[in-house]
Amino acid sequence: MAKKTHYRVLRSTVVLALASDAYASIRTPELAAAVDAVVAANYQFDQVADELLELVFVTFDDEFAKRVLGEFRFVPSRENVRVHPKCEAICTLCGKGDSKEEGGNLDFIRFEYRLNNDVSGNEVWCGKTCIIKYGLRVDGAATSEEARGLLERSMREALRQWEINEWRLSHNDHAGMPEEYQRFRGAWYARPYNERRMLQYRVELMIGGLAATSDDARNRAARAFKNAVSFYLRNGFLTEAKQHAWDRAREITASDSEGVALMQRALREPASTLAVLIAHYRAKQADSISH
Repeated sequence: MAKKTHYRVLRSTVVLALASDAYASIRTPELAAAVDAVVAANYQFDQVADELLELVFVTFDDEFAKRVLGEFRFVPSRENVRVHPKCEAICTLCGKGDSKEEGGNLDFIRFEYRLNNDVSGNEVWCGKTCIIKYGLRVDGAATSEEARGLLERSMREALRQWEINEWRLSHNDHAGMPEEYQRFRGAWYARPYNERRMLQYRVELMIGGLAATSDDARNRAARAFKNAVSFYLRNGFLTEAKQHAWDRAREITASDSEGVALMQRALREPASTLAVLIAHYRAKQADSISH
């Protein structure tokens, strides 16, 4: 490489070389001292002694850079993408978010992509643009457009997983509702069909929306809650609309302790309790309509 080589190109080569088998195979004490000086200066080459910098330029020529780049690959997977919601990451290769040269390279990145080196066993995290710019291998891609598509798909999957994890952290009781719902449902299927239909109707109305003012509204609330639970079991989190249905059900079960107790008793003793349970709901419906 000539000494006027673009700053980011040389920085990227050095970063990848440090994690490569190609560099390990030619490393000498003199070269190691020169590379260490570059890293210690945070890749501000004007702060590195001329003789050390010259050794780096001479050694890291185009042929060597090609060997280094050939060792790395990105495996499309959400596990190989890190999400930084506050856009606080630095691209290790080009220095975006950390560059002291060429001005205007101070924007941080939101997503980091893991490059694996199967030869050395090392890994490097960087931004998507550098993977495309330097032609780094992306498994399953024959063109840069295919590579970009796989990178973006991995990013979307990683972002969705991050959103799921964040939702779970802010709803640390999320696992309880499906279990409770399934526990309530489990007792129905061992009963005769007609009896089960009657119990199911009353139980799900209680869970789904006792405060509604009509049977249609209560049925809609019950269905919304069932759909929310089904969505959670499939996806591991809830959207805003399904979260509303879930929260509404929790409010109702918390505020209607008498109804919950009657429902649980009805599941155990349907013949003796069903009439009381129905009367309870009728009274609540009448009270709701009167208000």
